[in-house]
Amino acid sequence: MPQSTMTVDVHLDKDKVPDQINWTADNSSAEAMQKAKAMMLSFWDGGDKSALRIDLWTKDMMVYGKSLDPSRLFTFASMRLNILPAKPEDEATQYCDFVSTNTYGNHAKIFDHIHALYPDKPILISEWGVRADTPTGEAGQVSHLENVMAEIRKRPYIVGASWWSFNDYQSRHAGTNPNGYRPWGLVGPERNKRPLYHAHRREMSPITLEKVRFQAGGQGVH
Repeated sequence: MPQSTMTVDVHLDKDKVPDQINWTADNSSAEAMQKAKAMMLSFWDGGDKSALRIDLWTKDMMVYGKSLDPSRLFTFASMRLNILPAKPEDEATQYCDFVSTNTYGNHAKIFDHIHALYPDKPILISEWGVRADTPTGEAGQVSHLENVMAEIRKRPYIVGASWWSFNDYQSRHAGTNPNGYRPWGLVGPERNKRPLYHAHRREMSPITLEKVRFQAGGQGVH
């Protein structure tokens, strides 16, 4: 079977950030190394049904970010937690101060698995949601919100949840509706409020204040 060996040289600036990439291959017709603006390397794991990734970028960015402002907490939004990695070392969240997971189903099981992996790290649900044009429609969005929020309240280690998304948005991605919008939002393309908007406002209110009486002060103010 024919084989090819590729050599990649990455030049770093004074802050150790890549600023030049050159490559060559032993079966290339080019006599000198070729310049590249960017590079993406991925290997497919047929057993795991996922791409093998090198997580050093996340580790390096955490270090770099803290060098700029050590008072901040750093994280990154991960989709890989949804495949229930066996060990913290299998996923780049190990380098983060807290977990950010984009999760669109199987929420309770995934939340518990993440907490088992990282028991000392708070969890932020950085993306979750369901479209308004599923068979259950807009009522299904409300039910989904209520059901997942019930699971969240059982787990004090979950510190927040960010619904995807506030408004419907234009896209050319596969599955976009003929009008050019993807109907994930609390509000529609014209900012019309869906039932989800009011349900989200209710579910995300930690406390409700109600004024039952007042007594005017001496200056008529209260």
